[in-house]
Amino acid sequence: MPPRGSSRSRIKRALVKNTYYSLREIFEEFNIPCVEKTFGIGIVRISVRNRDQIENINSIMKELLELFLIDEIGMPMEYAEKFRSLVLFLRPVDIESTNKIHQVFQESPFQFNRVVLGVEYPTTATT
Repeated sequence: MPPRGSSRSRIKRALVKNTYYSLREIFEEFNIPCVEKTFGIGIVRISVRNRDQIENINSIMKELLELFLIDEIGMPMEYAEKFRSLVLFLRPVDIESTNKIHQVFQESPFQFNRVVLGVEYPTTATT
């Protein structure tokens, strides 16, 4: 008999996989670049962990993209079977967009973990 919870874990991984590929299609449809790591001020980090969040992130992202609030997305470039959640780094077009994006997730009934942060551009070391 398989360990308790393994079926739930497989279902969640399947949901995350479908959501990952759906998000990639949405970003491509809106010509939003996806990068391994995004840099700048006012980046909104969104953690997508539970089933309600996973099932609703696509429609929320589409709404934000239709409002032209997002310039670039930081996320894994390839899907890995071990994923049980997704973390997205949304680089807004401007600071006002940061506030709007944060507000959308703050007011969402799905209780997304979110943080606004600045990610410094890497610098080249000089000797």
